[in-house]
Amino acid sequence: MAREIGASFKIRKGQLALTPIRLVWIPFSSGDWYGTDWSESITFGAFTYEPYPLTVDGLEVQDSMPTSASIKLAYSDNLMGKCEADEGGIGLTVEVLTVFHETLSDPEAYIKDRLIIQAFEFDGAIFSLSLEEGLNFSGVSLPRNHFTPYCRWDFKSPECGYTGSETFCSKTLQRCKELGNELNFGGFAFIPPGETTRII
Repeated sequence: MAREIGASFKIRKGQLALTPIRLVWIPFSSGDWYGTDWSESITFGAFTYEPYPLTVDGLEVQDSMPTSASIKLAYSDNLMGKCEADEGGIGLTVEVLTVFHETLSDPEAYIKDRLIIQAFEFDGAIFSLSLEEGLNFSGVSLPRNHFTPYCRWDFKSPECGYTGSETFCSKTLQRCKELGNELNFGGFAFIPPGETTRII
């Protein structure tokens, strides 16, 4: 299930003008990342979320189940390193807790959303993560693209698409260009700086 609603939120809904606070957890392989859009650190449950310039769109404070959302995060060297190490985070399950300033002492006043990173963009200043509910296959890792200078396709396979007379390929982008087949190159060598890059 993508959304879990705490018992207290169901009771309090409509009784108070609540100020939402977003708590974001991303389980990078190099270490979990905890951030909040609030101006101060917030400890909720067993975890502490540090203030960070971020916005969350698509997760409305209501009972309905969201199927997609997006998170925008300001650039930092630390976050860039984590994203690069995990290929933009594609396939990771992100948890977004919506809690409320007026009820922070109540551990049951929350909305918890779990969505999968489906796409990653970086424009030189902002990381954008596109999230979707996914297929709910518990314990199954989704396929992910890899940052590598080498093509993952077998030479002359359907994915490769090359049908010429050449018999050798070094699986590099340069060789694909020599063969006029660069559009089918199956590698991701790097994220070009200063450009918007979308990985799907």
